[in-house]
Amino acid sequence: MFALSKVAGIRTCCELSCLATRQALQAAAPRCQWASFRDYFLTALGCGLVGSRDLFFLVAILRLVDESLSGPCGPRFSCIDAHGVVDLIKWGYRIFDNNQPSPFPDEVPRINRKLARGYEYRSLSSVQECGYRGICRNRLWNLSFPSPHGILELSHLAEVALSFSQKGNHKDCTEQFCLYSHSNSTLVEQIHKCRPSERDICTEVCFPPELLNAKFSSSIALVKGVRELQDIAWECPNDAQVPRLIQNGQRYMAISHVWSGGTGAGLKKPGAANKCLVDFFRIGRLVRCEGIWWDTICIPAGKEERRIAMDSMLDNYERAAVTVVLVEDLVNSEWKDDGSPAVAIVLSAWFTRGWTAAELYASRGRPVKFLFKGREGPVLKDLDTDILAHKDPDKNGILPVYGFFVAADIIRKFRKAFSKDLGLRDLLGLLRGRTTSWAKDRLLITGLMCKPRGFEPISTGPRITQLLASHFRSIPVIDLYHKEIPARRKGPWAWCPPSIFDLASSPGALGGEQQTLLGGLCEISADGTLRGIFKAHELLETDEVTPCASHSAVIVEIDAALSNRRNCLLLK
Repeated sequence: MFALSKVAGIRTCCELSCLATRQALQAAAPRCQWASFRDYFLTALGCGLVGSRDLFFLVAILRLVDESLSGPCGPRFSCIDAHGVVDLIKWGYRIFDNNQPSPFPDEVPRINRKLARGYEYRSLSSVQECGYRGICRNRLWNLSFPSPHGILELSHLAEVALSFSQKGNHKDCTEQFCLYSHSNSTLVEQIHKCRPSERDICTEVCFPPELLNAKFSSSIALVKGVRELQDIAWECPNDAQVPRLIQNGQRYMAISHVWSGGTGAGLKKPGAANKCLVDFFRIGRLVRCEGIWWDTICIPAGKEERRIAMDSMLDNYERAAVTVVLVEDLVNSEWKDDGSPAVAIVLSAWFTRGWTAAELYASRGRPVKFLFKGREGPVLKDLDTDILAHKDPDKNGILPVYGFFVAADIIRKFRKAFSKDLGLRDLLGLLRGRTTSWAKDRLLITGLMCKPRGFEPISTGPRITQLLASHFRSIPVIDLYHKEIPARRKGPWAWCPPSIFDLASSPGALGGEQQTLLGGLCEISADGTLRGIFKAHELLETDEVTPCASHSAVIVEIDAALSNRRNCLLLK
């Protein structure tokens, strides 16, 4: 390290501009028990010696750590905080090169594997501490599924969560289960936005359901169920007029929310909403929108009309001029320009639901605005330009902490289309921790997001699973193993479970990095045939084989097959 410092020319600096930047860095940098190294590293950052044009310094330190962890007798040191050193380097690069690809494609994954046990312990301890403070352990742990590095970076999210003034009432939640995730939100009473003293006299606004039914009815009688897409939204609230539907082509905003926050219909009759809540949505004028799509008042009551509306739910977000996210947790959280709002979003009730994930994904390529608490009332903040983008250190003297980058990476995954770079594992990571009121809805959501060939919303769960598997065309070998009864007992699809979420069910501590370590890829043909390279082992009579299954029928079937071991091969 001394030799590296000599080459880099790092020395004590007293320049005022450098000291100001260094002060901001000190406040945001990850903790590191090697205090002298932390001071040395932040000096280099504060003086601009580390940036996109000079990565030698960062790469050299990472390689020193990597080599020190790879001695023939194990790590060559025990008193140095290697985790803190690595965190500082990864955070320092992101501070100055937020949107650039990592310059450490080989070093970081390798070091993460070597330091995994320490990262796991830190994450588990910090998540448990959050639970003691009323922050949901389940919400935190579920973020390991979409995170690029699994559970290794959860401690940074937990650190930000513990700094929030508002905690929660999730002390009894566990890493596996949230007490509130499966509650019946349709019974939650609709909230008021007026003063408590005015709620007894607050009236209702009725959006005529017959107008919705009429507009949807004109879309039903189309050839083979294919209908022309129409903009079905209400004009923004106006005291001087009776509610009416917008004309095709008018700008409208789509509201993304969770009914558990009191913004759903509750027990009100179809089309009815509290006037103060309707008036609140005049914020549409701030984003130059003439109309509003809000499922509470935009889903028709007729059976067939309702089916069409639900099947085309995401179309409303794809065609909206802007999506506005209304979450009471965030509306009551003061906006801060320090990166913490991104962490507040991923820990909110809104981020736990399956349909809101699909709504965010459907809004990719279009502005998404979140409502936060401002000094003089709610303020709209843009997801891309305000929440996910951090300012240079010389702008306002505030820099984001490591947890911001972890949260931002997770949210950005919903802003990309699924392609060769975003595959089946990424899809499952984004949706595995999400909850829905009905079990099949999760599969329906995946189908609506990916739109595989042959998909129809009325398809069965196993059929949607098969279409999704063949849509992505490949799957890591390690992701094939599951404990469920296959939907088909014979034929090409005999390997496939009833739900796509039964695959890739053990991401491990390293998240997506693990799949590159534990085998290659299998190709999936349209008829379900798997093609890949496996290791095949003959089973001897003396081999002990323990079935792993979630149902006794699977165990019985395996035992029956093992009765004639000469006809059995164990694939791995």
